[in-house]
Amino acid sequence: MQIRANDVFVASYPRSGSTLTRELVWIVANDWDFDKSKTVPLVGRFMFLEFPALLHPELINKIMSKTKDETKRNLLKLITQPGSTRLANAASPRFVYTHLALSLLPPTLVEAGKVVYVARDPRDVVVSFYHMNRLHRLLGYTGDMKTFWKFFIQNSIYWTPYFENVKEAWAMRHHTNMLFIFYEDMVQVFMTHDEI
Repeated sequence: MQIRANDVFVASYPRSGSTLTRELVWIVANDWDFDKSKTVPLVGRFMFLEFPALLHPELINKIMSKTKDETKRNLLKLITQPGSTRLANAASPRFVYTHLALSLLPPTLVEAGKVVYVARDPRDVVVSFYHMNRLHRLLGYTGDMKTFWKFFIQNSIYWTPYFENVKEAWAMRHHTNMLFIFYEDMVQVFMTHDEI
């Protein structure tokens, strides 16, 4: 996977604030064009690198057969292409987000592109991730929070181990192409500034 100089990656462990971060990064990179952001869904502005790996082909076919809206069908076709294929075919600047640890991404990523890594208190992450897994129909987790917590601390949930994921990014926080931020700090800014 070739990294371009104007690539912008937002990386995080799931449920750490990547949606808020992606919106902020995209708005800043696009000269505060709120009107344009309203016309293109976030999924169309930021590519989720590993998303296609989360969907079984039978599920994609089932969704396609039930979707009559051609715009939604085209978007589904686009976002279910392999991440590396979609990235290679994308025009610059490319906006990408991932929950993969940085060590699983191209080694040239931080040297060649830009990375914004967002971290969140792991206690909040695991509660939010539990609810997402329980409520999201693609994931369908049926266990309780206590069991989910055990899976999380035993690194038995996808994208774990949580702490190693965050520590890899933390170790690169001083690189000129890396911005390491905390979700709690972003929320605090919004809570203390009425004009935002």
